[in-house]
Amino acid sequence: MAIDLTLRATDAADMPAIRAVLDAHQVQADGLYLHAPGIDGVFESSYLGSASFYGQLFGITPSPAACSLLFDLAVAGPLIITCEPGPPQIVLCGAGIEPAEVVDESIPP
Repeated sequence: MAIDLTLRATDAADMPAIRAVLDAHQVQADGLYLHAPGIDGVFESSYLGSASFYGQLFGITPSPAACSLLFDLAVAGPLIITCEPGPPQIVLCGAGIEPAEVVDESIPP
């Protein structure tokens, strides 16, 4: 089952750490699109030359390579990863981000 994911920072992202993770996973940039070994779908990102990070993955199929990259990005960022279609609305909160800080209980799942 393919899913769409959004990766974003709640505060200032650690851009050097994010770039290091992308390099470690051999992610290659092609304009706004990123290509990672073992990951299907479209990976669109704003990280090149940016002071913050925003990424979207469209039509990604869960795999060990995808999970490893996403987990490492969330921790390094720190980033929040959400999915469409939900629930859950939040898949992963990176290091130092508490779910209570970013979840809006007034929005139904």
